[in-house]
Amino acid sequence: MTIAPKPFDVKFEPVATKDGIRVNIVNFVRWEDILSARICYHGGYPYISIKNKKSWFGVEWKIPLFIGNHSAFRKDVLEFSPAEHPFRKAILEFTGDTNEFRRKYKANITKAVWLNFILKFLLILIIVLGVGFSFLRIKYGFFK
Repeated sequence: MTIAPKPFDVKFEPVATKDGIRVNIVNFVRWEDILSARICYHGGYPYISIKNKKSWFGVEWKIPLFIGNHSAFRKDVLEFSPAEHPFRKAILEFTGDTNEFRRKYKANITKAVWLNFILKFLLILIIVLGVGFSFLRIKYGFFK
């Protein structure tokens, strides 16, 4: 009986080292190459968007903060990153206790969710009652 080799272990969680940040096997950026870092959200998921010296055409890298052990990543970033580094500031802004950005984001999300709910309710009301679609009733015979 032969034993199959262990498959290659691929990790997609970001890892901070003394040299820089490794997002996965391929993507690695050195601390000194990071020009700026900021928190952004795509689809409700948090990322840190970084600009580095070696990116083509000024494309920003998005480092996911929702994959893997976030507390260990934060600890490693604080341990290995230089003081006053933009990535260090961004990770502290994201995980800090007094996080103004997070409070604003939650307030905006709450407003957006309520606005979405109200607009969907009004659309359903218009369709059910036929208030705004009377032209369809006459011309095409819909909603009889």
